[in-house]
Formats: sequence, C-alpha cells, structure tokens
Amino acid sequence: MYEGQLIEKQKGIVEAFNSHFTTIGPKLVEKIETKESDNPLKYFADDDAITARYFQFQPITSDIIENEIN
Repeated sequence: MYEGQLIEKQKGIVEAFNSHFTTIGPKLVEKIETKESDNPLKYFADDDAITARYFQFQPITSDIIENEIN
C-alpha cells in the first residue's frame, strides 16, 4: 500500500519508492518549527564573526602520520 493504494506491478512499486524517497525531505522540513535564531547565516553578520570561525589545515609529514599510527 502506498498513499492508500495497493500496488502490485513492479513498475508501480518502483515509482512508489521513488516518489517516497524524493519527497520525504521536503515533507519533513515542513514539520520543523524554525526561529530566526536558528538561521546559520547569523554567524556571518560581520567580518569578525567570519574570522573567528575558520580553521586552516597544517601541512604534515609522513613521520607525523607514522607516529600517530604507532
């Protein structure tokens, strides 16, 4: 059964699965209550906020990796 209908043919079953998995995300999003404070863009309001929240990869050597493994 999918959306109240019995599906018996293989093509119908495949289409029902496709429909379910391509629409489940938007359906779930509609159920989530959000507030303005939940907006992740608030962290990028000014340059200070941007520079305070970055990281940088440091070069590593094979010796460092070997030491970590051992």
